[in-house]
Amino acid sequence: MRLNCRFISTVAVFLFASLSIMAQTLTIDVQQKKLADVLTLIEEQTGYEFNYTEPPVNASETVSLKVSGKSLTETLDLLFKSKSITYRIIGKKIFLTEAPAVEKRVPKPVPSTVTGVVLDTGGVPLPGVGVEEKGTGNGTVTDIDGKFVLEMRNSANQLVFSCLGFETREVFPQDAPKVVLKEEALMLNDVVVVGYGKQRKESVTAAIATISRDDLVQTPQANLSNMLVGRMPGLIATQRSGAPGEDYSNLLIRGVSTFTDNSSPLIMVDGVERSSFNGIDPNEIESLNILKDASATAVYGVKGANGVI
Repeated sequence: MRLNCRFISTVAVFLFASLSIMAQTLTIDVQQKKLADVLTLIEEQTGYEFNYTEPPVNASETVSLKVSGKSLTETLDLLFKSKSITYRIIGKKIFLTEAPAVEKRVPKPVPSTVTGVVLDTGGVPLPGVGVEEKGTGNGTVTDIDGKFVLEMRNSANQLVFSCLGFETREVFPQDAPKVVLKEEALMLNDVVVVGYGKQRKESVTAAIATISRDDLVQTPQANLSNMLVGRMPGLIATQRSGAPGEDYSNLLIRGVSTFTDNSSPLIMVDGVERSSFNGIDPNEIESLNILKDASATAVYGVKGANGVI
């Protein structure tokens, strides 16, 4: 209870001090008077005392001030409006200090024609990098030495640098003379499921297409075969019926691969051969891979002649 009383008393003191500053009004009309004389007039009318050092405050400087019925803070704001002086009121004292300098940034000139070179992190020039003026469709590509020249339509626009296997980067034209692109590490670290295990994506030379669960469930279809329509290269789907329970699609990989009655691909679910996968819940699938060429399906022998899913 005693702590609460002390806290309330402290708050009351600060509120009273703030109200007293706002309640006081000043009337001053001086022309070309020394700053020290004006500060003395404010002290006489308010009872506050100024505290400062010379320099940075130049008390001999002449100032002009005309106020009537203004509060102390309003008067000080007008007095120091055009000067590099700031004030702080603590109790009955007013401390004057030098105002912090404001850094002025001079904008770099932006050329209408931008030239530069694009390098990788090792300093090697990158040919074939797309350089586009953002939002305009105006662009070019780097030459064999990684150099480019682009006529800007709007010098305030940014430049977008994009290249397969590298992170896309946006820079301002004044920073374009030398642009460094970082390698896209995520693509190299992906893994692909093949017939005999998993391989890093960068080491796979066979024709393999992969789709993840997140991409599958984006398609509002009732069964898995229809979800694959138009989502993977080399896959041909034919829906022969729209009847409930029979609206699945017949799948072919790279067309009809054999002259037998069965031209459907081999379907393997967790290493087990299945006749169909339409009864599988798409949310239970981690990834789906299609093996399309002979090198990818060789491990399955003649059963993989039509491709493997």
